[in-house]
Amino acid sequence: MNLESCRHCGHRVPETATSCPSCGAHFGRPRGVDSGFHFLYWGLSYRRKFVRTLWLLSLSPILLLFPKVSVGHIQLVPVGFISTLVVGVAQLIYTYAMWKKLEG
Repeated sequence: MNLESCRHCGHRVPETATSCPSCGAHFGRPRGVDSGFHFLYWGLSYRRKFVRTLWLLSLSPILLLFPKVSVGHIQLVPVGFISTLVVGVAQLIYTYAMWKKLEG
């Protein structure tokens, strides 16, 4: 196992560690799969989650191609499209903030 020194306290830690066990300093390494294909969203690094959310959000206008479906007087297609955009943009902001905070 390769060891490296912590920049903050000088304690020797493994290269795969995400934080120092002595002082708790974060090393800015990805916390998940960051290369290749990974089917599950939850196992990805925040950078990959950001990219995947961006791609899926760009596909959301496909919802507008479905026929008009309504319940009473409420059109479900525009409501679904707008809610997908709102939730998607919120998720983009969150994953970007976590990516920059944890992975530098």
